[in-house]
Amino acid sequence: MDLVENADDKILLTAASAPLGFGRPYAAPPGVPADRVAALRAAFAATFKDPQFLADCQKQGVECDDSRTGAQLDAQIREAYAIPAEIRKRLVTLQK
Repeated sequence: MDLVENADDKILLTAASAPLGFGRPYAAPPGVPADRVAALRAAFAATFKDPQFLADCQKQGVECDDSRTGAQLDAQIREAYAIPAEIRKRLVTLQK
């Protein structure tokens, strides 16, 4: 990203690479009550701090030490979808 000088190209690259940063996300449908979303997020955060879970990940060769919070993923998705229309069209054209 540091090598990209054009501002529009940086936006395009950020949007294009957004899915790479999602890892293995879990999603819930729209309309889930906020308290349930908070409970799910807290449970996942606790899981990724659990020593047994981390040991199992290591044993299986799965990287589990770079988790993202639901809020971080939400922000990343919103940023990717907020790109200007002309840059979105360019991205769609490049992906064909």
